[in-house]
Amino acid sequence: INFDDTVDLSDLTMMSQYILKDIELTVVSNVQLDSLSIFDMSGLEITSNEGGKYVLNHVGEFKYTAMADGYIRLRSSFMVTDNDKQTININLTKVEGAIWDGTTQTEPQKDEQGVYLIGTGAELAWLSANSKDKSAKLTTDIDLGGFDFTPIGSSATAFNGTFDGQGHCIKNLYINSTANNVGLFGYINAATIMN
Repeated sequence: INFDDTVDLSDLTMMSQYILKDIELTVVSNVQLDSLSIFDMSGLEITSNEGGKYVLNHVGEFKYTAMADGYIRLRSSFMVTDNDKQTININLTKVEGAIWDGTTQTEPQKDEQGVYLIGTGAELAWLSANSKDKSAKLTTDIDLGGFDFTPIGSSATAFNGTFDGQGHCIKNLYINSTANNVGLFGYINAATIMN
């Protein structure tokens, strides 16, 4: 800063978030994590050292994604203050029953009327990728585990069939998008969605 210049106080506040200092971060989790990704506010991923500790070089907000098999994927953030050592606690929630892995797509079976029978997250993801001229019904509750899901129906291919939830639930739906028209269904056209 050139002290002959006028300084905006908001600039100083923003600069104070980036005090350079080694801060040792310890992560404590209620389960053995399969993966943990920590990112600073610029999106730079922070990796752990050989001892499993993370060394951060500034204060401020950090974001993380934590995963373990059979648990809901957790996305959250934490604040780092100007202490030499800090700890964050990660508590994942166990999923009852099957959980979608976030990538697999499986074509479901059809009933006698040609309606797709959706009973897993992988089958729901398949429907999302192949929704044109399809009808489907849920056969059980589905847990998407907090993984990124693409809405059923797009602006190019609107969902135009019948979707019968049969009173079942779709839990832990997560969509990472800044676009409009996001949710379980993105675009529909002359469709029926019920139960």
